[in-house]
Amino acid sequence: MVARLPHDEKRDPRKELDRALAVASWRPPSRTSVRRPKDAIPGLPDWWQSDEEASRSMMPLLQQRGLV
Repeated sequence: MVARLPHDEKRDPRKELDRALAVASWRPPSRTSVRRPKDAIPGLPDWWQSDEEASRSMMPLLQQRGLV
């Protein structure tokens, strides 16, 4: 026959683990602070450096595919 294990209703193992890991102080990924580069152009993505750089990196790709 199966016997029930003793259960302490006042004890919450999940809360104990959360407290041990200090989960309340963790930041969700959506709330991380990402700094924009100082030379970032307003209204454009952070990775955009300049029109000239974009053209310089795009030309080899177009040539590789035979489009130029």
